[in-house]
Amino acid sequence: RMVMLPAGLVLGKAILNAVQNRGAQHTAVKLAARSSALIVGEERVRRVEKRWMMGGGGALTSRVNPYEKTEIRNRLGGTSVRMLHKQAEREAADLKEALEKERWLPIYRFEGIRLGVLLARAKLVQTIASLLYLPYSTFGLLTGTTDEGTFMVTLALAVAAPLLLAVFSRYLNRLVGVISMNESNEYVRIGYLTFWGSRRNVHVEVADIIPISENSSEKDQIVKLQWYSSGNDFLFLSTRNCQIVDEERAHILFGDLNVFHTYKSL
Repeated sequence: RMVMLPAGLVLGKAILNAVQNRGAQHTAVKLAARSSALIVGEERVRRVEKRWMMGGGGALTSRVNPYEKTEIRNRLGGTSVRMLHKQAEREAADLKEALEKERWLPIYRFEGIRLGVLLARAKLVQTIASLLYLPYSTFGLLTGTTDEGTFMVTLALAVAAPLLLAVFSRYLNRLVGVISMNESNEYVRIGYLTFWGSRRNVHVEVADIIPISENSSEKDQIVKLQWYSSGNDFLFLSTRNCQIVDEERAHILFGDLNVFHTYKSL
């Protein structure tokens, strides 16, 4: 019995030490788990705050990518810029088709537009012919079949023709030949001269036309015809040798008709 007593004490001490060690390990495990949970919680809070700042205060429980198509469309009002552009083109095409079916009543005609067509086409033909003839004249000068005087004349024409074409095009192009208005007096159809000597039509709202008095004086023979939505683009309108077919509608469009000095009323 005396021998077993110290052995029991030693065994009991070993058991107590083991229990204490297990308690320390359990406590350490709990502390580690709690620290890990706190770290994960702080990380989640940072993610939520980041999504809140990037998403503009949206739902905190969902992950939002601000660069997704849906998010970009939502910030643009539910659609994309491309869709808006296509919609605008479609509406413009529908309006153009509807205006083509309108009945147009002429209110202004320029009598000299036929001469302008002939000049535009003649200058274009002359420029092309001069440029095409220059290589032939050069070959003739090199072979001796063309003298130097003829070659210099051809060269001068080839150089001057494009310059004259540019000068003529500045005034002949965009020269208005006829203006018509629909029956409801809401739109006008303006026919003007193009670079190739043909006619092109443009439809403009009457309310969008800038009054002629703002761009010219009564002494001007050619005035600028502009509209607010055209920016810096404009057309040329002759105030002489023209016909005012419908004075009532011309007053609606132009306002004061005194700018047209020698117009003929029909």
